[in-house]
Amino acid sequence: MRRTLYALGIALCFLTLTSCDDGTPQPDGEPKNNTVIVYMGAENSLQEFSHNDLYEMRQGASTIPEDCQVVVYHDAELKPSIFLFNNKGMTTWKEYDKDMDSADPSIMKSVLKEITKGFPSDKYSLVLWSHGSGWIDEERNSRAIIVDNESN
Repeated sequence: MRRTLYALGIALCFLTLTSCDDGTPQPDGEPKNNTVIVYMGAENSLQEFSHNDLYEMRQGASTIPEDCQVVVYHDAELKPSIFLFNNKGMTTWKEYDKDMDSADPSIMKSVLKEITKGFPSDKYSLVLWSHGSGWIDEERNSRAIIVDNESN
């Protein structure tokens, strides 16, 4: 019995150590057939919902086909991050070192350019995740698709 537990412990340690990586997840280099980009502007009243949705995406990642990937730009109360979801799970691809106004079109353009360069694909789809009633709310003279209250 003792030998069995010892062997089991060694096997568990081996599996744990061999499953580690250097913490810098990279796309596999080969273009995917399809990449879904989710641009989450959640530095607003939707922060809690964004964390729940990331959790749900993580739970469903194993069902993503091999030739597809989901890349999520997430801006909430912490510094913005980019996550990769594929059939191996969820990994953090990048954490920005400063706050960004995700409602600014130039920031969105820069992030999308960075994602498409880092994650080559034959086709891309874009999900704009935030409040949504159009790009500009003329009555309030404010951005209306993504509200960023710059709280981080």
